[in-house]
Amino acid sequence: MPADEGVVRTLRGYFTHTPGQRVRMQNATRYLCCAAYRDEALSKDIIKEFLYDQHRAVVPSYGFDLRPVLAHCLHAREMRLVRDTMITAAIVVGLVLSWQVTLLVLGTLTLLAVALAVLPKRAGRFQTAVTIALPVAGGPLLLFIGTTMLKAMSAAGIEVSGDGFAEPVRHDHWFIGGLGLFALLLGISFVHRLAVVWLLRSLGPDAPVAVPRVRSHARSDRIDRVGAAQYGNVTLYSRQNPFVGSGKVDDKRTRVWSLVIELDRARPARADRPALAVDPVDMRAAIERRLTSMRDDLPPNESVDLLVNDHVVAEGECVQGRRPFGPAHPGVRYEGHPLIDPRTWRPFSKASQAAVEVLVRNPQADLRCYQRITLEAHAASVTDDGRRHVVPARDEGVQITGFLYLAVQGRMLYAQFVCNALPPIRKEFKLVDVLPSFTPAEVVLEALRQGGAAAVGEAIAGPFRLVAAVPWAEIFQQGAERHRRRFFAFDYGARMSVRERAAEPAFTTFLQELDVNKHTRLIERRVMGALLDHLQHDRNIDVSDYRTETASIISNSLIMNGGTVNGQLGFAPGGDVRQEAAG
Repeated sequence: MPADEGVVRTLRGYFTHTPGQRVRMQNATRYLCCAAYRDEALSKDIIKEFLYDQHRAVVPSYGFDLRPVLAHCLHAREMRLVRDTMITAAIVVGLVLSWQVTLLVLGTLTLLAVALAVLPKRAGRFQTAVTIALPVAGGPLLLFIGTTMLKAMSAAGIEVSGDGFAEPVRHDHWFIGGLGLFALLLGISFVHRLAVVWLLRSLGPDAPVAVPRVRSHARSDRIDRVGAAQYGNVTLYSRQNPFVGSGKVDDKRTRVWSLVIELDRARPARADRPALAVDPVDMRAAIERRLTSMRDDLPPNESVDLLVNDHVVAEGECVQGRRPFGPAHPGVRYEGHPLIDPRTWRPFSKASQAAVEVLVRNPQADLRCYQRITLEAHAASVTDDGRRHVVPARDEGVQITGFLYLAVQGRMLYAQFVCNALPPIRKEFKLVDVLPSFTPAEVVLEALRQGGAAAVGEAIAGPFRLVAAVPWAEIFQQGAERHRRRFFAFDYGARMSVRERAAEPAFTTFLQELDVNKHTRLIERRVMGALLDHLQHDRNIDVSDYRTETASIISNSLIMNGGTVNGQLGFAPGGDVRQEAAG
């Protein structure tokens, strides 16, 4: 025991920082990089979550790399900043030269913004044409009407120039000046949109993706730390969801079940041999071998693409002040937190194998260790017996994640299983798959299609967006971090997952739901079989009574998509019926 009045601190070696590594560019990474430009709110949230707070935990990433996503978010913000600065400068110069014309142009843009919010939705298949035609034709028409009214008021002797303002042009040139300012504001926004679309072409399939250079050394260092932490096996979570990144735990897609086995009442499977003690670490290893056998040493058409990892979760609000170590150790006080680095005040992201085994054998701890099964649902390529190419592969982008928790306490075995599924990434971010095939003319048309309505709003809100672009959250956060050590507890937990935020709100096809159901059942059956077989064959414990119960757990759901069922139906205990109206 240390000599410092019986105070113990964080034990080194059990939890560390994950070393950095490089991975190839995956489809999900390309789509999330595209999201940095196409969804400004998401891009801002990503920067705030991962770059502003230097002490925020990072959700493990599966199937994508967070580093290029962060770099593209910063680059997208810089491009928006340049656009808003140019728009603001144009408006300021216009107000100095002719405040009447400038206000008339801003009023015209406001009316166009209202029209673009209503009319294109009612245009049906002509929505794109209406979106482009309204600013191109409607803007000059409104400006002509407005300047005509100003000239009529001036001819009637009504003062419209105001005192103290420069008026370098005659009244009959108001229309030309207003049209020029109108075209300049929309042109700045359109050029920005065109530059974005042209840049997104570099994110096409199999293209050598150029990651934007990060000019700030501090931000580049933070991106490297986040990039290393994303490959860890520790999740400090904020709010309620301990499985952040796998989907919402209260969603109807989430599947949860538990199993309890009394180890002291179970008789030996073979009477000539005694039953052996159950070690949850050995049980996890046996389950992992059974799961990976679905992937290894199988032909491609039968292999299941899954990963099995350790997954340690804990609440993000970490108590760090000096406090009693526990009732079983009177007089011993603890300082710090096992998952927080006392030198840098940053969360650890890697639990060693020794830490995993200690947590599995001591399930009453605040830190819980799950066995994580991650599976990506892909449409694999098809070849015939002669290895001729028949059907190409397709990345569905559906991710299924299962969490298995095992605890042996009081001569009881408790097994808990949670399985969730993430829908594919939103379709609008998959534009990068088709942009490389566009001709320059089609790129311009795509920029017009994307920026028709947005350009008008951006031209009006440029000055306000410029003020909002100041990183107030980063400034205030830096001030708060200087006083972090004053707090007895602080919330280091991760609040969002990029993959989860960029997902579709629901599955896009019914076949995707069926695939999720299929893979979930495959994992459940494998986990259940491995658990019971380990008890029976390796520990010599008779579990025949529990096999019926496990069969009912796996087969306890019925999915009905509309229609009517007449007659008798039987359900296993704890089952559920889900009926949805078709259409």
